[in-house]
Amino acid sequence: MWAEKGSSEGYALRTGEPVAPDDIEHERRFTYAQFIEDHGVKALVNVVILGATSEKPFDLLQVDSRSLRTFDDSDIDFLRGYANLLAAAVDRLRNLEKRERTEALLRASERRLQTLVSGMPQIVWRALGGGDWTWASPQWAEFMGRSESESHDLGWLACVHPEDRDHA
Repeated sequence: MWAEKGSSEGYALRTGEPVAPDDIEHERRFTYAQFIEDHGVKALVNVVILGATSEKPFDLLQVDSRSLRTFDDSDIDFLRGYANLLAAAVDRLRNLEKRERTEALLRASERRLQTLVSGMPQIVWRALGGGDWTWASPQWAEFMGRSESESHDLGWLACVHPEDRDHA
């Protein structure tokens, strides 16, 4: 794993603090991946990309330099700002994916319910407390000859004998 224990990346992820060794050749606190040395990296900075407050960090933003260099507080602040933008984008994408999954599950559940309701020989409807209909099964229109939309609200009462409407 690239963020191994003992690496600057691993340290940053564990502590949430930026790490900015300015001379990795002489830095003894951390170990560095061979590809970093192979590419001539002399200094680097790691900034954590924080997730939502209850989540672990999304990842790390690392900037490498092939020259000896000190990344100062303004560099780190700039990278933290950029990391916050990345975190917001990742969080938004994760929320979108979660919403899409939830909506797909809801559509599947609605299809199962529609299949069940359409296949049963009974008339099924849904109404609010005052008797206002919000939905009726296809059997209603078939049996009564009145469409679901005509039956919404109190429209269903048109199918009830006038003497029985008050009681209904």
